[in-house]
Amino acid sequence: MRLEVDRQTAADLSVRNLITSLRLISSFEWQKFVEAVSLVHHALCAAPLFARMDFTTRDRYRHAVENSRAGRR
Repeated sequence: MRLEVDRQTAADLSVRNLITSLRLISSFEWQKFVEAVSLVHHALCAAPLFARMDFTTRDRYRHAVENSRAGRR
């Protein structure tokens, strides 16, 4: 009986930790992070029109460039 209680306690703790981690991940500002670390983004920002686009449009451009580069490998 004691082993089962310990197992359930450990499982509950794991689930709580997972939920906490998911909440932290979802609160992270991913758009800012992507644009801060993306080499493709920085190259495309050389064009003033690109820099003025909304995030969704810039993201589509980034993906198109990244996918075209991946196809050449």
